[in-house]
Amino acid sequence: MSQAQSLPWPPSPLTWPDEPLTDAVVDLDRPTTDDVDRLVLGAGDPETARWIPVPHPYTEADAREFLALVEESAQEGRMLTFALRRTGQAPLCGSVGLHLESRFGEGEIGFWIAPDARGEGLAWRGVRLVARYAVSALGCHRLELLTHPENTASQAVCERAGALREGVRRAGIMREDHGPFDAVVYSLLPEDLDVAS
Repeated sequence: MSQAQSLPWPPSPLTWPDEPLTDAVVDLDRPTTDDVDRLVLGAGDPETARWIPVPHPYTEADAREFLALVEESAQEGRMLTFALRRTGQAPLCGSVGLHLESRFGEGEIGFWIAPDARGEGLAWRGVRLVARYAVSALGCHRLELLTHPENTASQAVCERAGALREGVRRAGIMREDHGPFDAVVYSLLPEDLDVAS
């Protein structure tokens, strides 16, 4: 049995790395209350709300509630959410979340980018950094990314990150405000990331 398999799953509590994850273009670290205004900008954008179930309008209170949920989810080992920033710059450009599934060693990555940071190639870099961390630090052997079939921008991010499109999972995503809808399924394995599991 490998060291990763001997660990409890999901690992709890989840902790952010001591230093930001970085590729010298983007940094990923722990979101803080300093990010509230940027969370309101990003999560309150109609294009974000089109694909992600967030309150609309999205307020400062919603952002603070989200930050509390980030801490709670990490403590419970359910999710680790990273703030995405341009390297060396403080303003939040988006978020990448690692959701850990009940199946041993599997997780799901979700992401969004603020409207004034789109088109710079930041999202795929963030996805790849989180995926590598999930494999090397947490022992994940499979990561999934799910997108709405019409969300071609997110599909492009998945493909740029090196994820393999596997197909469509019927009624694969449930949203309280819209009900179930199909999901395009992408996966990342350790060999896709040049990381040993």
